[in-house]
Amino acid sequence: MSEILVLVDHADGVMRKTTAELLTFARRIGAPAAVFIGSGVEAVRDDLARYGAETVYVADSPELGDYLVAPKAEALAQLVEASSAGAVLIAAGAEGNEIAARLAIKTSSGLI
Repeated sequence: MSEILVLVDHADGVMRKTTAELLTFARRIGAPAAVFIGSGVEAVRDDLARYGAETVYVADSPELGDYLVAPKAEALAQLVEASSAGAVLIAAGAEGNEIAARLAIKTSSGLI
């Protein structure tokens, strides 16, 4: 079963509902793995496991803490290239849509 990466949508130490929904869906199609970009993963680690994340990848550095999407897309692209991910699930929204588009370009992948 291939790994399905789910980008964790979070703010102020709280995981958003869309992440729980995407993790639940990911369990149907593969082995869910959460990708947490930024600081504060410990506040949501239990929630991620509760919704099915078998693995939690963390990318945390000063440039990822800002609201810029380019460094986040680059970090996610590096993880996609290094893993055996069958798909990446990203919540729709202003930031998520831009990250998804940049990720598709960086990995020469499709975007649905």
